[in-house]
Amino acid sequence: MAIILNQILTPDGTILRSTSGDVYDFHHDSVTKKLYAVSGGISEVVRVIPDRNSRDISVWSYDTNDSLKGRLHVKFKNEIVPIRKLNKKQVTMYLKNLKTENLYDAILRNVLTSMMMLFIVFGSFAQKLILSDRYNSISMNEFPVHYMHSAGFTTKDDAILNHKYVLAINGIDTSLTTVEYELDAPIFSSFLHESGKKLLIVTYIRKNMFGGYTSCFMECDNVTFDLFESDGYMLTQKKIK
Repeated sequence: MAIILNQILTPDGTILRSTSGDVYDFHHDSVTKKLYAVSGGISEVVRVIPDRNSRDISVWSYDTNDSLKGRLHVKFKNEIVPIRKLNKKQVTMYLKNLKTENLYDAILRNVLTSMMMLFIVFGSFAQKLILSDRYNSISMNEFPVHYMHSAGFTTKDDAILNHKYVLAINGIDTSLTTVEYELDAPIFSSFLHESGKKLLIVTYIRKNMFGGYTSCFMECDNVTFDLFESDGYMLTQKKIK
């Protein structure tokens, strides 16, 4: 595991990147009025972070295009946004004007090109979630589920760790989440996707028939529907208003 780009995103939208292990790169943020710094280059990750308002957007050797969609950022209409928020028209426009002058630009071009291919293949029905390579994705033809993403794990700890990672790269903060590790009841959550009130994300971890644990993410229409039976009770997802 090696770091390729050592960088953070500060609250005012500045990407602060370290290129040398011997020098601190500083930025005085215009929003928080605080000083942020990175160092270490590609040897180690060193941070001076006065609060929790910055985001680590470093690129590692194990990263996939999907995981990078939430951490690579571009300036669009005077706003810094993660590229996963760009639509087909915006990706096309940015690729047309992108000049590959450094490693960041080269990685950015590669991921944007892969996004463009997905737009071409799937059109407006392309999946919205960013996932790690551990997950298998299935396009569903059964209302109201559009996509099912799942992965099997030997232990509950491993399932929860990977589940939280997927939530994190999709911008969901789990720092205040508590989990009862001793219970075998499904660990369930649901929320509306940032793209709007019509797309519902249903997530759960449950024990599977092989004695391990399955982590699952479902992209659904925001309607009321039955999920599955657990301990003699039918788990129902209610429409979120």
